[in-house]
Parts: sequence; structure tokens; C-alpha cells
Amino acid sequence: MKRLIPLFLSCLLLCGCMANAHAQQLPTTQPTTVPTTAPTQAAETASVPAETVTQTETSGKGVRLPVKDAYHILSLGENLVVFSGTEGTVMTLLKGDDLSVISSRALEFFLDASDPSVRVCDGELTYFDPVNRQTVVLDSKLSAVSHIAAPEDLVGSPILSADRNILYYCTQTAIRAWNLETGIRRMLKELSYPQQALSGLHQDDQVVQCTVDNGSGPETLFVSVEDGTITAQQKGEVSLLTLEDRYFATFPVAATTAHVFGTLDSGARMFLPEDPLAQVTFLPDCQGAAVWEKLSETQVQVQYYDLASGCLTDTLTLESDFLPAGVVAIGQDLYVLIFDSQSGYYTLHRWQPSLTPLSDTVYTGTYDKAPDTAALAQCQKKADEIGAKYGITILVGDAAVAVQPWDYDLTEEFLVPVIERELDLLDQRLTVYPGDMLSVIASHFDSLSICLVRQITGTAESGSLDSANGLQFLEGGNAYIAITAGKYSQQSLYHEMYHAMETHILTESTALDQWETLNPEDFAYDYSVQGDSSRDSSVYLAPETRAFVDAYSMSFPIEDRARILENAMLPDKEELFQTDTMQAKLAALCQGIRESFDLPEEPCLWEQYLRQSEA
Repeated sequence: MKRLIPLFLSCLLLCGCMANAHAQQLPTTQPTTVPTTAPTQAAETASVPAETVTQTETSGKGVRLPVKDAYHILSLGENLVVFSGTEGTVMTLLKGDDLSVISSRALEFFLDASDPSVRVCDGELTYFDPVNRQTVVLDSKLSAVSHIAAPEDLVGSPILSADRNILYYCTQTAIRAWNLETGIRRMLKELSYPQQALSGLHQDDQVVQCTVDNGSGPETLFVSVEDGTITAQQKGEVSLLTLEDRYFATFPVAATTAHVFGTLDSGARMFLPEDPLAQVTFLPDCQGAAVWEKLSETQVQVQYYDLASGCLTDTLTLESDFLPAGVVAIGQDLYVLIFDSQSGYYTLHRWQPSLTPLSDTVYTGTYDKAPDTAALAQCQKKADEIGAKYGITILVGDAAVAVQPWDYDLTEEFLVPVIERELDLLDQRLTVYPGDMLSVIASHFDSLSICLVRQITGTAESGSLDSANGLQFLEGGNAYIAITAGKYSQQSLYHEMYHAMETHILTESTALDQWETLNPEDFAYDYSVQGDSSRDSSVYLAPETRAFVDAYSMSFPIEDRARILENAMLPDKEELFQTDTMQAKLAALCQGIRESFDLPEEPCLWEQYLRQSEA
């Protein structure tokens, strides 16, 4: 067993030296202080009040649940437990096959489903009751089979071992293990942080996880239950799942979050969703990962990734105003819990995603302890080759952040799989600029460079935005376009390239000279990136009278034009260009570009939404 600890936990040490003040932290579990009382039987209810459970067919099988205020879901054998409530908690047990209600259990306190005491082992569910200060064990029907009184000096929640023999817990001075059979309590590790509490028990209960804070932010410690040694220590909080010899970990890295998985006999790998801030749920039972995002105000999309191939294999679109409350897997079936705005109840969707890749894009890659200098050099070589095709420069790694704008901070992207993916996408996206168009744009500067970075953060003293997905700036006679890798890199490229392009348009065409006459008569630009908080932007964004893409378009004329061209180059944006005003603006931009560049007769990408009468 000693062999597993360095192999299993080594991935958690990979980024400790790279975490900085911008690191995204997971929620901190604060120590819970409760009065000491005698253990009592937790409150229980009979089955949920009779109510017809209606089914609605969608792209998945949606079943309306007889619960409100649901906030979590987990699997219990072949069945499901739904957590609901705001002050108290109701656990509702559903049959996995037809999702009918089996039983329920009511608690007089709110049970945080992320509390480390909540575990499912061998068909039993355990949790800590802070009111009655006891660990409760439930069987597969949610009936209580055991109550274990809490130690008097407990801090936070205790964690019960899978065999129900050892209770691990924190005090103000140590991590301790209580053998419930012999009654012996031993100290695993002496600890005395201002804040400390257990946050997990892993790998056949051989490693205990503890979150501590000495006032400078949380850290996560991993302690061997065999000899009390700290086997790993990580800045920030770590969310960790283990199953047999596999591990799935999420933890802060620099300005983003790392999602790392692997086995004891293989190197650590990373899951790299397009949006680095996306909500990711690892699904160990099926070796997959679920990612969800809002498509619109009324639609949510759940994406399923097969971690073996690293590919996106299926998507599920749901009608809802809210993101899912949880996703779990039982066998090959996924269950998605989401709020149904129309009924006011939660709906559970059963979904068996396809395992056939939707594209050749791979969203996983090797995770190394530190930036791979040799691999980054190869990435830069590839970037040089792509840039040479278009007459521009492309910079990656530390070269991409060597020049910094005065009003924003650029953070280096050093993950090689991310850079490789972005370079392939960038090569595809640059082909939409016909002929030597990019070379002509670059000719107005000493050089034109595209910088692939991880994050663009505004500086407080400059009055800039807090963050940006793209940025165009000058350093002497050199022009730079910084683009954050990920979900928004395509539209950021189109947006920022327009800023560089406009320099040429204004010297070669008069099509934009009367731009402001295309706006509503009562409109005036803010001339501020922060916008005018008193303005009612909705007046100009109504679909039937739309004059702008969004509120940000109302800041400066050049941002108005950049937002229009950016969206004109993206798919499924036709609804933005239905009004006469938006058509007139798009036509002026297209005219200015055609008059400024020697373009072929064939329509260009940004002309796809232009009416023939405007062409």
C-alpha cells in the first residue's frame, strides 16, 4: 500500500509552486461548532406525500420529481438519492429503473451534500448530524442502522471508514482515529492551525484529506493513516474522487482550475474543456466527465466527454432557466437533476450518451510537474510555421506575455495540450481571411503578433474591465492581439483582428465616415468601457428595433463595429441582423472592407448575414 501514496498523490503536487493570488478557490468547509448533547434518533418520515409523477419526453427522459428546493443527487447502489430543502433536508430515494419514489428521510438541519461525512460505501449512506452530534448510517432504504456519538473535542465533521470500524476526525490540535471496536483513540498527526477540518478519505481509506488555513488562504494536506506522514500538500482546496486504482482531482492552478485524472500505473492526465471556467463533474463509474453551460436564457446544454478517448461524444439540451443541480452516473446511464421553471419542481433526466466522438478534437492531455520547456519550444516552432503562412507572428508560452499592455495583465498559458489545440484551431480560423489580407493588415505596423494566453486581467488603477477574453494593444510600432485560450478564442480573434483591420479601412475607404448617422437619433456613445449605468440599454436591443449587438457595443464606435463584425463571422447569429439598422451597419462594414482589400468576388464569411439588397 505504501507504493500507491506517492503515485496516487503526486499529481496533486504538480502545481503547488504555480498557484498565485489569482488562483480560483473551491468553497471552504468551515469548522462547525455545536453544543454537546446526548445522541438521539434522527427524525424520519414515511414515503413522500402521494403525488402523480408526470413524465415528459425530451431529448432525454425527463421525470418531474415531487420535491422543491433540490440541491444535490447521488447514487445509492442502483438507486438515486435526491437532497432537497433550505433549512432542513429531505432525502428522497428513487428507483433507478423507473424513478418512482421508494422512501424518504427528513432531517432537522440542512445537510451540505459536499460535507466530507457524506459517503456511500457498500450500499450504505453515512452523514454527520451536527444538531445531535452523531454520525448516522443509513441502509439502502434510508433506514437508520447505526448512530455514533461525536467525540467531545470534534472540529468540523468526522468521517467514518467504509467498514464502520474507524471514525477519523479533527480536533484543535490533531487529526485522530477512533477505533469503535476497541474504543482506542490515537493521534494520526499533530496539527494546530487556526482553522482545520477533515475534507476527505481516499484510496481504500488509507489517506485522509485535511483542509487547513493559517490566515493566508486554504491549503490541503494528505496524511497517511498508517504512520501519520504528510504525503502531499497543495495550495488551495482540492476536490478528489477515487475509485479502485483511479483518481479524479480538481484543484486551483495559477489563474484557472486543473482537472486531473489517472491510475496508479499511468501518468497524470488533464481534462481540458474549451471553457477553463466551466462546471466540470467527473463520473468515475463510467470513466467520463460532464460539463454544462447555458446556451440561452431558457436552454442549458450538458456535454459528455469520454475520458478514455478524450473526445466529446454527446450533448443533451434541456429547457431551463437554471444550470443543473447535479449529474451522476449509474452504469452507462447519466441522471441530470435540473429545475423546471414552468412547474416549479425539479426534473430528473435519464440519459445514455453515445460514446462515438462528435469530432476529432481531443480534450485531454498529459499533465507535467512544470512547464515542459522542450515541448513549448516545439509549440513555438509550430506557431512560427502557421504565422509564416499568413504574414503575421504567433507567440505562445512565455513569449506571449513578454510584452504587457499598460492596463491589463497577461497570464502565461503553459499547458502544452491547450496550446496545441489552440494552434490547430487558430490555423483553421485564419483561413477565413482571403488572399494576403492579413499581410496587408500587418503592413500598417512594424509587426502584428497574436499572443495565446491563459488570462487577461484588468488593473484597478487603469479603470479597465476586470477581465477580458481578448485584447488589442500597441507597443511602439508593434501591434499585439492577446487571446485567451478556450471557449471564446474564436470570437476574440475575430473581434481583435477587426481592431487591427480598421487602421487600414479608415485610410482606404470612406464607408465608415458617417457611422454615427446609422444609430437612432437619440443615441450617443458612452466613450467608456464601464458603460453608462443609467442608460436603459434594452431600448436599443429589442429584437424588432435592434441597433446594437449588446450594451458593450454602446461604449465606443470602434467597439460597436468590432462586435458587429465578430458576430457576423460566427454561426447561428442571423437573429442579430434582422433590423434595417443592423443591416445598414453590416453593409457599411462590408463595403469598407471590400474597398480596402483586394478581395475575391466570392462572399466572405462576414457577409453571410448580409441581405442581397444590401450587398
